[in-house]
Amino acid sequence: MDSKVKAMIKLLNEDADSFARRAEMYYKKRPELMKLVEEFYRAYRALAERYDQATGALRQAHKSISEAFPNQMPPMSDESPSSSGQEVEPHTPDLPTFTRLPFDLDDLQKDGVGVSPQQFTSKRNGTHPEEASALPNRKGFDVKVRKGLSFGSPEVKGCDAISNEMVNLQQEISRLLAESNSMKQQILSESERANKAENEIQVLKDTVLKLNSDKDTSLLQYNQSTERLSTLESELSKAQDDLKKLTDEMATEVQKLSSAEARNSEIQSELEALDQKVKMQQEELEQKQKELKSFNLTFQEEQDKRLQAESALLSEGKELAQCQEVQRLTMEIQMANEKLNELKQTKVNLENAVSELKKEVESLTEQNRSSELLIQELRDEINSLTDSRNELQNEIQSLRSTISQLNTEKDAALFQHQQSVERVSDLESQLLKLQPELEEIEQKVQMLMQDLEQKRQEADNAHAQLQDECNRHTQTEADLHRFKNLHSQLEEEVIKLTENLDRSTKGLEELENAKLDLENTSRELKSTILDLNSEKDAVLLQQQQSLAKISDLELQLSKTQLELKNSEQKMQLLELEITQKSENMNSLTLNLKEETEKKLTLKLNKFLFLHNRNLFAKLHPSSEKVAMHNQNYTPWSLVLKWYRFSPWPRFNLL
Repeated sequence: MDSKVKAMIKLLNEDADSFARRAEMYYKKRPELMKLVEEFYRAYRALAERYDQATGALRQAHKSISEAFPNQMPPMSDESPSSSGQEVEPHTPDLPTFTRLPFDLDDLQKDGVGVSPQQFTSKRNGTHPEEASALPNRKGFDVKVRKGLSFGSPEVKGCDAISNEMVNLQQEISRLLAESNSMKQQILSESERANKAENEIQVLKDTVLKLNSDKDTSLLQYNQSTERLSTLESELSKAQDDLKKLTDEMATEVQKLSSAEARNSEIQSELEALDQKVKMQQEELEQKQKELKSFNLTFQEEQDKRLQAESALLSEGKELAQCQEVQRLTMEIQMANEKLNELKQTKVNLENAVSELKKEVESLTEQNRSSELLIQELRDEINSLTDSRNELQNEIQSLRSTISQLNTEKDAALFQHQQSVERVSDLESQLLKLQPELEEIEQKVQMLMQDLEQKRQEADNAHAQLQDECNRHTQTEADLHRFKNLHSQLEEEVIKLTENLDRSTKGLEELENAKLDLENTSRELKSTILDLNSEKDAVLLQQQQSLAKISDLELQLSKTQLELKNSEQKMQLLELEITQKSENMNSLTLNLKEETEKKLTLKLNKFLFLHNRNLFAKLHPSSEKVAMHNQNYTPWSLVLKWYRFSPWPRFNLL
């Protein structure tokens, strides 16, 4: 037994670097440990059989002594182990029926204890407690036996040797029983400590299971976070594509705006040219007005001259002079007609220029309208771009919130992982702390086993002569049956424990792999988050640049709109001035026509009147006084008649 215990301790004391390596090492040494456990089991079973044989022999000896000396040997009490007598056949005490396996593979992995002392301390069908309680009765029984042997009748003196031997045997048996009871108490205390250690190990197993469940939940959360990250990356790529499209559209719109600005500058240059033309035309109109004024002055001067000429004609009264005056007047009339024709031509030219200006103004208004439409379209496009920019900003804000949520989830997962690592380290430290205690328990159990083996050997030597073959045969059969059942139970529990060990080793390996995976994934998450932050900063810079461009374009549009409004107002003012000047020109031309017609008619009337008067004076000299009297009154009927029937050529007055 000593060599077997030392071999088991040597197997269990070997240590490894990590927990998984230790479990793998114990799993490899499991067959040797199982072999040693089976050998321990066989040895303790033999000890139990020998102990049962000794107790049966003791009962048989007490029975024979009580039959030989019925008066001197008191009957054993009900609490005595031999109280059953022949009514109950001797039986071996039942071996412990294990409520749980006497050794735990986790205990093997952690502390190296392979055998629980509980298998040696369970009750054997009520035999040991009765023996423990029957110690004082045995002492009294020994005293009575001595008295009966020393003071018995002469018939009993022949059996002194047998009685002395029996007394010595009873004393030895009582001593052995007391020592076995003390050993049992020690084994019970050690078994309680072992049970406490097993409970702590069970608690550690529960914590490991809880950590496994936490690991599974963290893995699920990590998978969900990775899925959400992939979806967010796809959404971010879509948003980047949309942003590229919007930037392209904005570039095209900027080109359109630049072309519109160029067109607007051309229109402004054309407007400036038109302004210059209008100014030129205004100057020409002013010159024409000055010429008209000068013409009016010259016309008035000529009228004065004509009046003077008429007065001279009237004073002279000569026909030749009159004829010359008529010719001169006709020449003046022709010149006046030519001037009127020139004025009409200038008027027509001015009207044509005004119509051209109106057409140009209409074309400019149409161009202005088209530019306004283009500006409106650009405004709509800018509004759509601002809306899309706002949508992108909202999407970026949502992406920021989701990334922050993912960061919090990642921090929570890292915190849980750190907690799990700390728990595992705490469990390992607790296991390392429990290992020396279990080694101490193992040493105590070993010492108790050695003492028990010595006591059992002494009991075997003392009771080997008193064993009954029949009882041993029946007892061995019953024990074999029980041990077979126990062996099957042990094998089942050993299989279960091996399965649990395999599961625990696999779980530990999975935990380490999951730990490594979580570390890798956390690194990948950090790198992806850094990439996303850089991309986000780039997108924000692009948005700021696009916003600055849009603001510049809006300012340019507002400037162009103001300039167009100013040009429109100038065009309207020019149109009003042109209309006013055209109206003034029309009114002036009409007034000129009326005045010229009036003057011509007056001159013609005067000339005809003078001519007719002269003719009438020549034809009727007697009526010269009457004609002179009626000089200021000339009936129109006579003038018209004369004009119709006069031999003088008719002048084209108009």
